[in-house]
Amino acid sequence: MKRISSVIILILLVSIVSGCSQSSQPTSPEVGLTKDSEALEVLPKVEEPLVEEPKEEPIPSNSVAIEKIEIPPEDVLKPLIIKEAAAGISDDNWWYVVILDNPNVDKLITGVQLTVEAISDSNVLLDSSNNYVDIISGVVVLTGKFYSIGDDTISNLNILGLELDKGWIDVSNITGDITISEMKVKADTMTTVSGNATSSLSQDFDSAMVNIIVRNSEDEIIRGDYSYMDRLPAGGITKFTVDFWTYKNNFPDGTTFEAYVRPN
Repeated sequence: MKRISSVIILILLVSIVSGCSQSSQPTSPEVGLTKDSEALEVLPKVEEPLVEEPKEEPIPSNSVAIEKIEIPPEDVLKPLIIKEAAAGISDDNWWYVVILDNPNVDKLITGVQLTVEAISDSNVLLDSSNNYVDIISGVVVLTGKFYSIGDDTISNLNILGLELDKGWIDVSNITGDITISEMKVKADTMTTVSGNATSSLSQDFDSAMVNIIVRNSEDEIIRGDYSYMDRLPAGGITKFTVDFWTYKNNFPDGTTFEAYVRPN
């Protein structure tokens, strides 16, 4: 009897120990892989870089709008300006004088064509005179004659070429000026005006032109003429002479003479 009881107790102890070992193992859900399934490779996790959003800079409270200013190119030439013009008849010939201002500073402008047209009081073009000139800044004087006026009368002068079309001219830099000194006037069968031209220009010129303007005592232009000069050296002095034929029309008392020299 005791032996049977011991067997029963042993069986019970074995059952208890077996149940405890099964309950201590963790349970996991079943994975539905077939026997043909392959193991999946686990890739490392790639960290994506963080992209910073652009930050708006705060606008200062004292900021102001900036006005856009158009700056003209340096090589743009300003047109010549008409200051004075006159025409008249002397010794059976019509003469003209045109005084211009060149506002282009420190520029030597060569190959300029300026045409002076003689216009009648009925707006008829009577004659024209072409001037091919080289000019520097400041006063530019044109003097010349018309030969086809006939019995008509000039009432107005029209000047073409003031815009300085760059397609026909050449522009270079130059500094300095030309000054006039020691002017003398000698009157006989002709009136001779002479003087010296001093150049402070930064380059030499093989020739130059002098234009003389004649004014009466009321400061009105009554005549004009020109002549050519010898070489005009930089920093040098060149003499000029212009003759006026006045055997039929001598200049009155109080007459004054002005000289303007430019490269030619």
